[in-house]
Amino acid sequence: MEGNIVLNSLKERGKKRTPVDIMHEINILLAMMTCKVKDKNDPDWYLDHLEYDGEENEIYFICK
Repeated sequence: MEGNIVLNSLKERGKKRTPVDIMHEINILLAMMTCKVKDKNDPDWYLDHLEYDGEENEIYFICK
């Protein structure tokens, strides 16, 4: 529910989303999920969050 509110509020404002805006939305959704995003081939791995590196202007997957 809260994830939809975040996504809908950005749409309603007509804001053009940057990759960093989308990264923040994904992190909110990941935090709210009751399950983990896992790798089928490595049961110990799961996606924790996304992180932006301003020096390289890249977004990285942070896994645990």
